[in-house]
Amino acid sequence: MSYPGAVRCDVLEESAHSGVAILEYFERHPRTRVVLIWTGITAAAVIALHFKLDKPLTAGVLVLVGIATQAFAGLVGMVAMVPVIGAPLATILTLPFFILLNGLAYLVTFFALKRGYQLTVVSARIVAAAVVIGFILGFLTGRSF
Repeated sequence: MSYPGAVRCDVLEESAHSGVAILEYFERHPRTRVVLIWTGITAAAVIALHFKLDKPLTAGVLVLVGIATQAFAGLVGMVAMVPVIGAPLATILTLPFFILLNGLAYLVTFFALKRGYQLTVVSARIVAAAVVIGFILGFLTGRSF
């Protein structure tokens, strides 16, 4: 007997044994993937604190895992989906990261100039400016079409 919306059991058994079904599920539900990744990161942090593991090493590993799995981008994306305040809040969360990168670049430039790497610094700054101009042109092109 078949009910409307019912799924055949043989299809369920076949898909339950393949990893492809899990990957397809995460492709259809990307927010579930982000929540699952953050649950794993939180669980790993709690376990590391419980067993009194080295805190700087644990933090470094968890940050690397977060970067590799794009957990931070997913979290900011989920924050940005909140109506009215989400987009400004996401901007406020991401702005310090770019300010930190810019400050780090100036610090490295300062020390490189002190050590006598003027030609290398100039060429690196030219490449960085070209990349920024490329980002801006790509953004404007994407917005216009």
